[in-house]
Amino acid sequence: VGVDAPESGQKCLSASNAFVRCGTVAANALDRWIDRKPVTCAIEGKDRYGRSLAECTVRGASLQEWLVVNGYAVAYRSYSTAYVPAELKARQAKAGFWAGQFVMPWDWRQGLRLAGERPTKAMTSGKFAAAMDLAQVDPRVLERYTLASDGEPPSTTSDRPDATKKFLLARRL
Repeated sequence: VGVDAPESGQKCLSASNAFVRCGTVAANALDRWIDRKPVTCAIEGKDRYGRSLAECTVRGASLQEWLVVNGYAVAYRSYSTAYVPAELKARQAKAGFWAGQFVMPWDWRQGLRLAGERPTKAMTSGKFAAAMDLAQVDPRVLERYTLASDGEPPSTTSDRPDATKKFLLARRL
C-alpha cells in the first residue's frame, strides 16, 4: 500500500547510461534482501482489480519502506504520502533508479517511455500516444518530468517548461 514499483519489462537508464530492466532489478534486489526470511503481511483492502493491498514486513522492517528508500520503488502519492520521506532520501542519495533515469511506473503503464526504447502497444495506443502536441499532456505529468538544470533525474517541480517538453519529446520517440 502506498508504493509503486517498475513493471518487470520496464526499462530504466542506469547511472552508466545503459538500459536495464528496472522491474527485474528491483525484484532481484528485494529477493536478496528478504533472504528466505518469513514475510508477514497485514491485508488492508483490495484494489480496483481485486488484488490484495497490504503492509508487509521482513524481520520487523517494512518491505515497502525498504523498496522506496533503496530506490527500487516510489511513493504512490495517489494512495498515500507515507513513503514520501523515504523517496526523498532515495533521491538525495541517488539510490537505485534515482542514479539514472526512469519513467514513473504509473506513466510507463500508460505508454510513456525513455528515448531509445522499442515501441510497444502501450506506446502507440496509450494516453501519451494521443498527445501529439505536448500541450495535450496533463500538466501534472509535465511537472513530474521536468529536468533539473544540473542534469539530475526528473524533478517534481515544473520550473523549466522548455526542458520538460524536450524531455517528454525525447522519451516519446
